[in-house]
Amino acid sequence: GEADAENASEMAAEAVVEARSGGDIVTRLVLSLFPGIGLLDMAFEKEGFCVVRGPDLLWGGDIRRFHPPAGKFDGVIGGPPCQKFSQNTNVDPNGRSSHQNLIPDFERCITEAQPKWFVMENVKQAPIPLVKGYLNQEFLLNNRWFGEAQNRVRRFTVGQCSSITAKLVI
Repeated sequence: GEADAENASEMAAEAVVEARSGGDIVTRLVLSLFPGIGLLDMAFEKEGFCVVRGPDLLWGGDIRRFHPPAGKFDGVIGGPPCQKFSQNTNVDPNGRSSHQNLIPDFERCITEAQPKWFVMENVKQAPIPLVKGYLNQEFLLNNRWFGEAQNRVRRFTVGQCSSITAKLVI
């Protein structure tokens, strides 16, 4: 449930906190894309980040018309809608999903914002975000690993700007 997603989100936030640049913890202004009900946001806020929420379909926002300013955010976090890639989604009689892939818009916003790092959460089957100039690390988390009954595997992709010499510790 909600607590499970929060545990996984907290682990992702803690991984970013471990990133060091010249001995100092990375700065704390984060743009949240696809914030939904804010579980990933809350985890980062709990770790001391200041989260600025971007547009979300749940609240009538449109990521396709959103253009973040360059160089203002230290990180970008988000979980683009997963229905297109989820095994539990509805498909039409021809086997096609009616849901959109908004991961390219997540990638575009990273390119435009030029953050030091990003975190994307999604289902295991979703494409890994590929952004020129960023090195990715991926890891899977399952709710069962936190003692929950639900079997919910999520992939977290952490990208770091390749010009940063400090290694991201996950």
